[in-house]
Order: sequence, then C-alpha cells, then structure tokens
Amino acid sequence: TNPTHEETVRVLAAKSGQANIESLSWVRNELSEGKLRFNKFYRQCQEADTYYNGEFDFDTPQGGTMLRLGTFRSVVKTGVDHVAPSFMDVTVPPRSPRSSAAAERAEKFLLGANHMSEMNQPTKREVVKHQFLYGVGWKKIEFSGTQWADFPVPPEAGDEEAYRDQIEDLLAERDFSFPFSAEAVNPQEMVWDLSDSYNPKWVIRFYKVRAEWIRAHFPDWEKKRGTISGYVPFYEVWTKDSVCYVADNVWAMQPRKHSYGRIPYIQYWSQTGITTVGRKPENLYQGIGHGNYGMISAQSQLASNFID
Repeated sequence: TNPTHEETVRVLAAKSGQANIESLSWVRNELSEGKLRFNKFYRQCQEADTYYNGEFDFDTPQGGTMLRLGTFRSVVKTGVDHVAPSFMDVTVPPRSPRSSAAAERAEKFLLGANHMSEMNQPTKREVVKHQFLYGVGWKKIEFSGTQWADFPVPPEAGDEEAYRDQIEDLLAERDFSFPFSAEAVNPQEMVWDLSDSYNPKWVIRFYKVRAEWIRAHFPDWEKKRGTISGYVPFYEVWTKDSVCYVADNVWAMQPRKHSYGRIPYIQYWSQTGITTVGRKPENLYQGIGHGNYGMISAQSQLASNFID
C-alpha cells in the first residue's frame, strides 16, 4: 500500500481538529496526481484566457486582415458588472427580540470589513470574472500576520489569554492598518480534493515566488537552501486544521495547526458545467464561453473577410 494514499485516507476521515498534514511525500504525491487530474481543466482555462485577451487565431488569406472580435470579453465584462456591484448590502437578522443591538453591531462590522477589504485589496470583481471565465473562482482570506514564521502557534486549551497577547504584540510590531488580507486566486494555480465538490478536505496552491521573500519570511529555509535568489516553486498546503509551506521542494514551514476552523481558501463554484461520472474537473467547471469559441473564431473570420 502506498503510504501517501494511507495519509490521504487519514486526512479525509479526520475528526474535527485532527486533519493533519504528516509528510512532504504526501504533498508531492497529491500535487503530482492533482496536476494530472486537472490537466484538461487547465487547458480549458488557457483557451478562455486566449479568447478573453484577444489572442486567438483563425485562417485568413495571405496578407489579409485578422480582426479578432471582442465579443467574449464584452460578455464577461457585462456579467461581472451585473453580478459584482460596487457596494454590498449586508443584513444580519436578530436571533431574538432582545438581540437586535448585537445583530446591528455584527451588521456594521461585516459591512465595514467588506469595504475595508475591497478598498485595500479589491477581489470581488476578479473572483466573479474567474467564475465566468473558468466556471470556478477562488479567494483566499487570511490573518496577515501568518505570512511570517514567528506567528505564534494556536494554543491547545487554556492559554487563550497569552495567545491573544502574542497576537497583539505581533500586530504592533508589523504595523498592520488592517489585519486581514484577501486575494483572488486563479484556479490554474490550484489543485483540490474532489471527494466532496462543495467542501474540499484539502487544497494545494502552487506558484513561484522570489527566494528573497521566502528568506525574509521563513529564515530557517535559508539554512537549508542557502542564500539563493530568483524565483523558486512555492506550495501552500491547507486542511481545515493544518497548514504547511514548501519552497523549492523543502519545508519553508513544517506542518502546524492553524486557528481558522476551516480552509481559508473559499471556492465560488458557478455550476455552469455538469456533474458527470467520476467528477472530472473539466466537466464540473466550465466557463460561460465553453463550447462557443469556434463560433467566435468564425465570426471574426467573417468580419475580417468583409473588411478586406
């Protein structure tokens, strides 16, 4: 039996607080298998990017004009304008006649937090755009202090006051004006658990970052890899209980508990695809242009011939 498969079983079967990441081998195996599983989906995303950016090709006479129509881009932009308005209305219904004041405070907090997040790091329109383009969008919301290795580990029990003091000291040292960060994440940088399409038990994000950034945030990594520079592969691995970071195929931050209570990557599934046998990603997640790109090419070709 493959030990990494057994580790996957333990992650999927874990009770609350026990979904732990155990080994670097498991991360490598799930990422490798995940990239194969999502390969066709990635190709669909690349096709959507090509038509959205007006970089598609079609046959024209030698020396003829190639007029690429912006039909698909206009459709996506119109959809985003309708689905992602500039202002959000938040309503928190009171749980009882006596809790109206608490509901009003919660409503004001949520409204203010949303405005601060969208003002500092706007993500709403980009996430909706990804839903139209790819059929799924992802957003990462996290406490900003966790981007450094010296962020304190959440207490098991009984030390909440000391942990709160450590967090307050960190906020003062790092001088955060708003302690939460939000980021729209392109699904082409992601693989995730498909055993439950609505509630993935783990996600892995893979991308490249500067080695200097890793050395600044995770000093122990430099001891393993040396003072290298340039861009290196970086993986974020999350379950609802644990997190780890891998840089250039070694631990940047070894698996540790986090205190979010859920995976801080939020999936926005537009359900413009179809659920088929095997839950294939290329079928589950299909953008609004899927199956129509040939028509856009044909219309562009016709328009180009008309101009000439």
